[in-house]
Amino acid sequence: MEENKPIKQNDVALKVIKIILVIIIFLIVFRLGVFVGETKARFSFRWLENYQKNFAGPRGGFLNDWQKLPFPPGDILEAHGTFGKIIKINGGDFVIEGKGNVERIIKVSENTVMRSFKNMNASLQLSDLKINDYVMIIGSANEEGQIEAQFIRVLNSL
Repeated sequence: MEENKPIKQNDVALKVIKIILVIIIFLIVFRLGVFVGETKARFSFRWLENYQKNFAGPRGGFLNDWQKLPFPPGDILEAHGTFGKIIKINGGDFVIEGKGNVERIIKVSENTVMRSFKNMNASLQLSDLKINDYVMIIGSANEEGQIEAQFIRVLNSL
């Protein structure tokens, strides 16, 4: 019977080692999750701080400069869209006069989200736009050089 005792002690030692390894693996996975969460939070925080730079807003921010329409020259970058005054409205698109008096054609689809600056929850339609409205467009250029709008913020309407 004493021969079985060392085997049982070895079994207990192996189980203890396995439990310790499982705890270590759990702690490593947990720490990895915390690291990923912190990285995402840091990115989101920095992205929000640089929103105007990322999405071509004025240096002072839209809330600080909204009464100074049009924004000063050179204040709007066109990284992911454009900003300007509507000069022509056609069926499913409109034309804006942007930076440097460059005219840009903006294509609007049923997936385009349009919001008013004054009432940020109010959805707008293409028919709500008027000549001389100032708009900020976020979208991407198509092969013809037109901007396919994904988001439009109307700065002085309704």
